[in-house]
Amino acid sequence: MMTPLRTISTILLAATAGFLLTATSARAAPVISGECISTCGGAIRGCVSDFVIAKRSCKEQCRTSATRAECLTGCKGSWAVGRESCKTDLTTCRDACVLPDPNEDGGGETGGGGTGGGDPVEPIDPNDFRQCIEVCAGDLRTCSETAMQSGLGCAATCGDEAKIAKDACRTAPIRALCYAQVSIAYAGCLGGCFWTSRAGGGQCLSDFHTCESTCVTGGDTGGGGGGGGGYGSASAAFLEPVTSLID
Repeated sequence: MMTPLRTISTILLAATAGFLLTATSARAAPVISGECISTCGGAIRGCVSDFVIAKRSCKEQCRTSATRAECLTGCKGSWAVGRESCKTDLTTCRDACVLPDPNEDGGGETGGGGTGGGDPVEPIDPNDFRQCIEVCAGDLRTCSETAMQSGLGCAATCGDEAKIAKDACRTAPIRALCYAQVSIAYAGCLGGCFWTSRAGGGQCLSDFHTCESTCVTGGDTGGGGGGGGGYGSASAAFLEPVTSLID
């Protein structure tokens, strides 16, 4: 037979468990587009691909460096920095695939410059958001794939030209000098591929962010982009010179 004290404790525990269960179930699950998340992964593969090209360019330059070991160490460091910036962009891209919670701090920003701070934010229909963000993701997929393939094609052309030039060095009066000149030219060619592809990939992400903001504010996703602005510091950093990789 239960004592009165144990009975009271059992009732309290049951009530507490019920309250916690109710509170948990009342918290809405976040609205996430799986297609958008997957597209972000594909877009960032282009980023990593670009930095692979940059690393190859850096190593080619090291062939003619008086301090080759130190030069190669610099290449590794720049490669690590590049990969981290790609990871940062991946996180930012995936965050954009989730419908912001209007109850969280900062939810008012989605109001787009309305009538003052205290106005309530009209909730966004989850289906509308998912449909809208998947249109943005489709544009990002096409854009980033084009940019990546352009960079890879450019690098392949550089490699073909370098091979022809190296073959010609066999009959050069001073072969060592000829090979060194080919390495320098090859590194510069790859560096140009890197910058062109990275600028394209960065613009793809910037346009995606602009498109995503219209999904949150209820604007029109039509028309590509609004240039400039800002996918955030990580992607903007792609357009800043990485001297140890290219120069």
